[in-house]
Amino acid sequence: MPKLKKVLCEAFSVSPRPVKTPKNSNISRRHFLNWLFWVGVGIAGMTGCSPPNYSRLENLLQSQQWAEADEETWKLVNNSSKNIINPLPCDLLKAIDQLWLNHSQGKFGITVQTKIWQEFDRPTRLKDPASMHWGNAKWKAFSKRVGWVEIVDGSRRSVTSNDLRDPSFSPPFGFFPTSGAFDGGAVFSRIEACGL
Repeated sequence: MPKLKKVLCEAFSVSPRPVKTPKNSNISRRHFLNWLFWVGVGIAGMTGCSPPNYSRLENLLQSQQWAEADEETWKLVNNSSKNIINPLPCDLLKAIDQLWLNHSQGKFGITVQTKIWQEFDRPTRLKDPASMHWGNAKWKAFSKRVGWVEIVDGSRRSVTSNDLRDPSFSPPFGFFPTSGAFDGGAVFSRIEACGL
């Protein structure tokens, strides 16, 4: 690490110019950039910038343990940056999608869901101002198509984790992973932005 530090510090060695800090003290640009870099390295180390481990997900998918693989997918997605400043990494989404596609023979995956979502004009699960209910009609139709909700005795019912563990449950095309159900379509928009 000392060699890396030396290389990076040399890279930041530009002509010293004063930089105003909030306390109005002058420090050289080189010292400020050096400090900024090492603060970033420290934060990265604390937040675990190591690449995600997909082996558990792959093992679950190989054995067709769909519900458990769905939970593992949810963990991988939630452990990644997921906000406006740091959206879900494209490589994470691509890796997860490929695992689901490969082990389900193309029946499940984020890109499978994204194509269906696009057929419904890219709906979101935001509050529908016309009806004052969560989820607009297109989102509800999309959710029904991928099987996240079902109509039982005329009533709309969301599929639960208990349903997923029922041996008689047969998930429809595009059902998994269900993480898209909770973010209101944001993951599908990200898939489009990543070009997947």
